[in-house]
Amino acid sequence: MRKKPADWQPLLDVYRLAREEEKLAAIERFQAGAQARALQRLIQASEKRRRARGAESGQPERALVGLLRANPRGTGTRASTLQPV
Repeated sequence: MRKKPADWQPLLDVYRLAREEEKLAAIERFQAGAQARALQRLIQASEKRRRARGAESGQPERALVGLLRANPRGTGTRASTLQPV
């Protein structure tokens, strides 16, 4: 490690506190940005899934209809909690 100069003085508390506050603010901005990006990815993925199932065209959800037709009582599948369409 480098040796500090002979005339070196530690930062005043005011400057140290301001620097710590700036670091915390930067961390909060980073976390907020990361959270916003994750939320945007989630929204886009759910929209893609919804479009793939035909929800935007007014068609019933094809995957669920197929499950109910294959197993009308809903035993042994996730469809057990769904009502027939």
